[in-house]
Amino acid sequence: MPNFQRPDGSVSDGNWTSTPLWEKIDDAIPNDTESVQSENDPSNDIMEVSLTDLTDPAISTGHIVRIRMEKGQSGGGQPGTVNAIVDLYQGTTLIATNTFSAVANGLATFSFTLSSGEADNITDYDALRVRVDADKSAGARTSWLEVSGIEFETPSGAFVVEQVGWRWFEDGTGSLTALAAENTKPTLPGAENYGVIRVRIELEETGGVADTNKIVKIQYSGDAGTTNADMSLDDGSNDDFHMVIADGADTAGNTISSRLLANTTESGKYHETQVLVESLLANGNLEIDFAFWTRCVVPDRDYQFRVFWDGAEVPVKSGSSAIQLRGSTHATRQYTNGVLNSITGIDGESGAEPDVYGFGHGRKGFYDGARWWTFYVDSSSTLVSYKSTASLTSGGWGTASTRSFTNISANDAMNVVFKEIGGTKYVLLFVGDSSTQGYFRRGTISGSVITWDSTERTYTNPHDSEVNDGPPGLCVDDGDFLWVGGKGDTASNEIWAQRSTNTLDNATYHTFNTAKSASESGLTTAGSYDQCELIPLASSEVLVVYYDEGNTNLRARKCTESGGMGSPVTINTSTHAHSHDWGLARDVGGNEVYCLYGDVVANTYNTLLHVYNISGDSWAAGTNPSIDKSIDNTANDGIIAHWGDDDLLRVFYTITGTSNRDTTIRYKDYDGGTGGTWSGTTDIPAVEVGNGDQLNQVVDGANAVILIERGGTNEVIESNIVLEYYVVETAAPVTGPFPPGFLRLPHTSVRM
Repeated sequence: MPNFQRPDGSVSDGNWTSTPLWEKIDDAIPNDTESVQSENDPSNDIMEVSLTDLTDPAISTGHIVRIRMEKGQSGGGQPGTVNAIVDLYQGTTLIATNTFSAVANGLATFSFTLSSGEADNITDYDALRVRVDADKSAGARTSWLEVSGIEFETPSGAFVVEQVGWRWFEDGTGSLTALAAENTKPTLPGAENYGVIRVRIELEETGGVADTNKIVKIQYSGDAGTTNADMSLDDGSNDDFHMVIADGADTAGNTISSRLLANTTESGKYHETQVLVESLLANGNLEIDFAFWTRCVVPDRDYQFRVFWDGAEVPVKSGSSAIQLRGSTHATRQYTNGVLNSITGIDGESGAEPDVYGFGHGRKGFYDGARWWTFYVDSSSTLVSYKSTASLTSGGWGTASTRSFTNISANDAMNVVFKEIGGTKYVLLFVGDSSTQGYFRRGTISGSVITWDSTERTYTNPHDSEVNDGPPGLCVDDGDFLWVGGKGDTASNEIWAQRSTNTLDNATYHTFNTAKSASESGLTTAGSYDQCELIPLASSEVLVVYYDEGNTNLRARKCTESGGMGSPVTINTSTHAHSHDWGLARDVGGNEVYCLYGDVVANTYNTLLHVYNISGDSWAAGTNPSIDKSIDNTANDGIIAHWGDDDLLRVFYTITGTSNRDTTIRYKDYDGGTGGTWSGTTDIPAVEVGNGDQLNQVVDGANAVILIERGGTNEVIESNIVLEYYVVETAAPVTGPFPPGFLRLPHTSVRM
């Protein structure tokens, strides 16, 4: 429906009658029995009336001036000629004009249409006026001009919405705690996963047209708008997003109870866990509320947000600013329980393989007494990359060094062991390819440099299983002998372990005695989750713990160089242990080995504890922890266990979120034995680890470092792997700046 502006006041009467003029000519349907008229035989007799107000219709077409008029006359003689000049003014500025010559007897409607240029010259529709100039140009008969109606028609304005003000708040209800002033970009005060925050947004309608029940969404960008992620649908498709719509403290769909922005006049809804519709009145200023879960916000990064109304991006109003948020700085990422930083030089490492930290019992790092080291596969070539740092409280990791191997590729298994013998620090890398081959490289450490043996040693699995099927079982026992272990394929159905002939410091460390093996009918063809872990018990003795994807059991055997492979013990008491949710730790005194494992039955997850008594060569159930973990048997999560110098077992595990993403790493302590007591749960709140993301650990006598991998090529905004670390303090927090990539824990010792 078009808009009409009609007279609402007299600006100038001239010699026209009868006053007030505007009241006689303001009807929507002109009353031809009521009119105004100029003086007789007018000579430029001008009247001017103001028009009713109108919001700019934001369109340049369809602007029409109409006037209903006629020539009046009396007496005799030659008929007179009366002309009418009709002008449209904005205040005192002429917008458009038209001359109607020789107006005839009998009321008729006359009109003229503004050009788009003339319409565009109107900047204030509230200041419009119509001026009528009556002028007799010929004839003897008495004549005048009569007018019974005036109007100015414009099209209905299009719905025009713009984003105006915005402000960030802590999650809550009612009166919220602001993170910054209105239209001011806040910096998150600490966590990568800071939790739920809220943003209030002002949307202004400027076209004079209402719009109702339209879907409103929001997107974020971490690269100045080049890549945008739709946060509004938490349906599992946005698992890798840095932020998503969250179920905050208010109720999704409820009307905002208290407007918090300066200029809003309407209350919209709380957007919490679903896509919602909003309505915006003509010329209204609507305030809406979005709750965001800051799932994995990158530090020191600016995020920009844009709103969509009914599928179309809402532009930012001139003079206003786009909604912005900044991730916390490295220096402020500190908690009572932890500190996060990214690994300098590993963030976005080109070609880094997303599974490099898979399966926490396959070590990917160590502490050499002076430096922390991390190793990872570069899938772009046959390289293992590694970095180190001398401090968890200052400095950085620098540029990665590399070590080449024969015929390795993405997802090939890797394991790392460290041993100091006679003052020399040795590191041994083992990688497996997609056949039965494995490859050793031994290096010696001096400061931050590893000098590798010139010769790569080839290892052939004695039972023809693919050595890349999970990390190989690898350890150095108390006598400094190297052990390798694993599972055979269907043809052999063997579990085996093999000790080196000489100690790790010997030039011929890479030769092996005859493998100790045992046939086991339940073993099946080796698969990607068929893993084996070796725990050193004494000189020439190891505990072999292994999983079989086929029979879903977690089993253990003691193996000695003199006595061979011992009898099998099935650790799990159910029919389905989880394929890689298990962790092992030997206590400091060397008396017991603790095995925590995931038990999945009918998609219900439990975590169980079993304890191996080394001297008695026997297993017994321990006190099971209450771990609030809900996953199915395909989830790719981890359990990390270690025994601390404080004589406590500490277990780390991940918590799966509602969209198959883990939102938190947690840990709790156990005071030992089979009847011990578990502590309460402590969260590490600054991480998101999810399906396909990994945990691993590095330990020394006083600190433990948890390596955390996030990302991969499917990461929104982040296109490459991100390795991170956490430092957890049970006493005073460590102060930064933090070097990249680790989780540090006091009181930790695991023998490798």
